[in-house]
Amino acid sequence: MKRILLFLGLVFGSLMITRPQIQNDGEKAWSTDLDRYLTETMRLHEIPGFAIAVIKDGELEYERYFGVREITKQEPVDSRTIFRVYSTTKLITTTAVFQLIEKEKIALSDALNDFYDQLPKEWGKVQIENLLTHSSGLPDLIKFDATLTDQQLFQELFAEEMDFSPGSRFWYNQTNYWLLGEIIEKVGGTTFEAYVLKNQFGEEKDGVFFSSNSLEKRPDRSFKYGYDHEKGSYTKTTNNDGTRGHPGNGLNLTLSAFVKWNKRLDSNILLDQKTKEVMFSPFKFENNKDKFLLGWGDYSHGDIVSYGFTGGGVSAFRKFPEHGLTIVFLSNGYKFYPVHNYVVEQVAAIVTPEVANRSMLVQDGMLTMFLTESIEKAKRYYFEAVVKDPNINFEGTLNSIGYILMSQNRLADALEVFRLNVAEHPNSWNVYDSLGEGYYKTGQLGLAKVNYQRSIAINSQNNNGKAMLDRIAEDMKSQ
Repeated sequence: MKRILLFLGLVFGSLMITRPQIQNDGEKAWSTDLDRYLTETMRLHEIPGFAIAVIKDGELEYERYFGVREITKQEPVDSRTIFRVYSTTKLITTTAVFQLIEKEKIALSDALNDFYDQLPKEWGKVQIENLLTHSSGLPDLIKFDATLTDQQLFQELFAEEMDFSPGSRFWYNQTNYWLLGEIIEKVGGTTFEAYVLKNQFGEEKDGVFFSSNSLEKRPDRSFKYGYDHEKGSYTKTTNNDGTRGHPGNGLNLTLSAFVKWNKRLDSNILLDQKTKEVMFSPFKFENNKDKFLLGWGDYSHGDIVSYGFTGGGVSAFRKFPEHGLTIVFLSNGYKFYPVHNYVVEQVAAIVTPEVANRSMLVQDGMLTMFLTESIEKAKRYYFEAVVKDPNINFEGTLNSIGYILMSQNRLADALEVFRLNVAEHPNSWNVYDSLGEGYYKTGQLGLAKVNYQRSIAINSQNNNGKAMLDRIAEDMKSQ
């Protein structure tokens, strides 16, 4: 049931593959390897198109464009292509907040009561730092109709209970950045969009704009595609969050515009060094477990520091500050599940081997084997990996592989993987739940029932399992 989507499914594709368009004359020793890797990745993952940049020690060392901007017209991705970056937009909103902090117009400790009247009591305690770090506990606006007016939405949200007390934990929430956008407008004296464009992008009007409507047509804009497994083809996504979504997911820009933004950030033009140090510092959650910086995601592993953000499963912006490395990845779709983090980690390892995330590399190899080789050969790879890397937890990877195989209608292989996961992780409620789903999809209701019961015995809060037992009981009656 719980589809832990780690890394990417490797599948052979049929989309037009184009040679990468080279925009940078300087060639590094790793450029050829990177070209080869990205071309193969596009083929295996059936990515319609993407753009990627590698900045090393402040210099743009690699800039490439692959595939098509629009599938039906086979228009190639190039330097003019504009991508919607979805939640990676939050980095830009965060930067706008810190620009106002730097000008002493607001403070991290300012509460919502400082900007709004007649708030529910618990809302008033939420501070700007809670909005930045998704630790507000506010109800999430995505549960409500996007066509509601702001006033109507506030009334709906006010009627909801707080999810938790502010600062106690991390819970990703779109309400947070909508409110930050409103605060930027109240304090900045102009619209959110105008404030950001003026203070972060300057004269770059052609390659940057805000729109949370996926189908809005603009010159050179790339559409995002989702794969319809029943039809066996890509379709354009129809997401539209309106202007309310702009601070959280509405930025559209070219790769070049994002690279220039990064240059201004690194050069202390957008923010001074002291302010950036605060922005890149970890927030202290009361549960002493969650990890998040002040508006930036923490992707560090071991001794390797890394932070950035991703959006919509199609964009990623990542910094490895101690190694002078920044990677920007903008794409327009994926067949099975998001490719962005995998590409970033692999590119980082090719360019700067010392930042390699071995856990990711091993698990990616496992995905490749299960999806491109026989199930027996793939299982041998798994057992060898367990011996070589006993500290890596493969439960989530096996679970993801099982669901990918089911989506390919390789049901027997999917069941084999789910059974392997149960054997390897017998104390996990989720592996029994997934095996139960596999048996249910193959019509083996008795075995499905047994595994859902085992899952609930371990986790009494598994409501999905309880619902499935009710469905199985009804199905058995009708047989």
